[in-house]
Order: sequence, then C-alpha cells, then structure tokens
Amino acid sequence: MQRSAKSLAQLSLVSCAAVFLLACATQHDDELQSTTVTSEVFLPGKPGSISTNVTTIEADVIKIDYSTREVTLQDEQGNKKTLHIDREATNFAQVKVGDHVVLQSAVEMAVFLPKDKSKAINAERSVALKAPQGEKPAFLVAETTETKAVITAIDLATRKASLTFEDGRVDSFVVRPDVQLSETMVGQSIVILMTNATALSVTSK
Repeated sequence: MQRSAKSLAQLSLVSCAAVFLLACATQHDDELQSTTVTSEVFLPGKPGSISTNVTTIEADVIKIDYSTREVTLQDEQGNKKTLHIDREATNFAQVKVGDHVVLQSAVEMAVFLPKDKSKAINAERSVALKAPQGEKPAFLVAETTETKAVITAIDLATRKASLTFEDGRVDSFVVRPDVQLSETMVGQSIVILMTNATALSVTSK
C-alpha cells in the first residue's frame, strides 16, 4: 500500500527530530544545511512496500570551549551553530578545531501483509554502539518497532483502504494503482515495521 501525504509528513518529522534529539542540545544561531533522500521499493502488483528517508548534516568544527562543553560548527554554506554537549557524551576531549562532523538520521517503514496470520512477529529491538574511550566521538542508535492493523473497509472508487490499529485508531491509505483492489481484502492483517536510526561520526580532515 502507498502511504498517505500525512504519513510522509510524519516520516519526515520523525527523521528530523531524531537528528537533533539524539545528537546534542542545540542553542541559537543558524540552522545547518541538511539534505534528505527518500526512496520506496515494492514488487509490482503486490501489496506492501519499504520506504526510507535519510537526512544528512555535514559541518566542520570551527571553535571549541572545553570548559563549557560548547562547540561551534559551520557548514559549506557558511551557516554556524553552537551546540552544548551533554556530559554523558564521551570522548568530547578528542574533538579538535578542523574536525569534520557527519550526522545522519534514517527512517525506514516496511508495510506488508503476513502470509501466516498465526505466526508471531517479534520485531521490537534496539541497538546502541559508540566509539571506544579515547577515540573520536561516534555513535549509532537504532530501534525497530512493530505496529499491527486490520483492513476494515475498502473504497473501490477512491482506491483507499481503511485500517484499524490495535489502539483503535482508524486511518485511510491510498492503494497503489498496480495492486488489484478487492473487498475480499477486508479482514486482512497488516504489519508495519518502523526503524529509526541515527549515526554520528567525527573525523580529522
């Protein structure tokens, strides 16, 4: 199935929020330039798809105050931003003026119809990795959660399927033109796997 415009907007917001919430506490100044790449893959004629949204921010360290734990970054467009690094962030002392910072946030959403309704899917998992003590700061945080829903209505005229989620919420999604739509789909289970991942790396130029 194809995500609605609202779902696309939510996907973008989740991605951007992960970038800033997992990295550090931001202060004033400019917003650093970011680039976002979105893609979607699916099998023609088959319901379901895998969509990804990757946001990247790159900047150089131009100023550091180790006593206040503040670092100022500047991107290629000249935008500057001063960040306060939390004391829980290790290896801050290894950051030097001139270092290059790359921050990426990725969101992947996989939507599919399980063939075996009785088979349990345990997809909730998380990963957290960081650079060893004494090295340049780096980390990777990823979390996958599963949401289940049931197709409760099909509108053949608008090619929309209504889904009822486990919490009782109801939402409508547009079905791709290549998928044969039928009222026999009512009652079919839908599984949505959402993965959020954020990675930070600091390297010497």
